[in-house]
Amino acid sequence: MTWLAEAAEWLAGGQPHPPCAAGHTHHATVSLTVSGSHAVPDWPVLPPVWFRLDVFAADAYEGVDGYCPADSEVSRGLLAHGVWEGFESALALAILDADKNRDSVVLDFGANVGWYSMLAASRGFDVLAVEADLTIAAVCEHNLARWADDGLHVCRGWIGSDTHPLTPGPRVRLAKVDLEGAEAEAVRVLEPLLATGLVDYLLVEVTPVFGDGAYEAVNLLERHGYQGFVIPDKGADPCVFAADPLAATLAQPLGVMDFGQANVLWCRM
Repeated sequence: MTWLAEAAEWLAGGQPHPPCAAGHTHHATVSLTVSGSHAVPDWPVLPPVWFRLDVFAADAYEGVDGYCPADSEVSRGLLAHGVWEGFESALALAILDADKNRDSVVLDFGANVGWYSMLAASRGFDVLAVEADLTIAAVCEHNLARWADDGLHVCRGWIGSDTHPLTPGPRVRLAKVDLEGAEAEAVRVLEPLLATGLVDYLLVEVTPVFGDGAYEAVNLLERHGYQGFVIPDKGADPCVFAADPLAATLAQPLGVMDFGQANVLWCRM
């Protein structure tokens, strides 16, 4: 069994995700062809990608009273633009494309339908996608299964205070963390790998407005020698960013966290 397969088993389970508040027994999906092209003028041009991706028919579930996995901003954004998080996606692809050997892996915490996992798979990387909601995880698994690659893994796992840290394994080219305030738990799970320098880059959604978890995550990362850089967003010159996404990001060191939420790149300098 590979390290990624063992990690998928290790992280599977945990606290159950709240069910659909509307009691839907089925959540409709739509299949998209992703090419990397989009019509958002203040997003950078992405390098070419090509894959099929199922997303939720999100507009049909908009306005549901309470939580519904298909009432999804990720799916809604992908339906509208064919791309999710234009600056972050361009940066992720630049980081992946710079690793010519493809002998490292990608970890996707809070994978949703698998956008970042699919970007990594399209570049030939082995991937572990972790998603807490069973309904969403099933769509993510369906998407990754299109590659018919036994190096791609999905687990339904809730990352929390009871989740045990991973043991060191292969080099991780990119770890993406989008857990809506639980970023400190994901960083703690990764700590044995961070301590040994096995993670090249982390793309972490940092959310101080949700409480102390953001500060705990930042402290852990800095303790292990990682520096944070705020990923540019709308308002930045998309052409300058597209020319060298990594350099454009490294020009914006993380300072005082006086924002509600930001995507931050972490790496050793």
